[in-house]
Amino acid sequence: MISRTEIEKIIQFKIKEIKDDETLLQIGLDSIKLVELAGYIENNTDLVIYEDLIYEMNGKWIREFLSKHEKKKIDKK
Repeated sequence: MISRTEIEKIIQFKIKEIKDDETLLQIGLDSIKLVELAGYIENNTDLVIYEDLIYEMNGKWIREFLSKHEKKKIDKK
């Protein structure tokens, strides 16, 4: 399962602080962090992240991805 917290640990940035059109490269991620993020996504979903997509990932992509794949927390009462 995908976790927002795990993604934020990898990118070392709060997702809510990334502008929609701001790429992960623009916020300062290097290629090693991008590959680490792609590996995390591939290992926890059935998506394949190709190299060109890694460099195009932006705030909007990350938020849309999380809304589809993030582990939903179930309230236990």
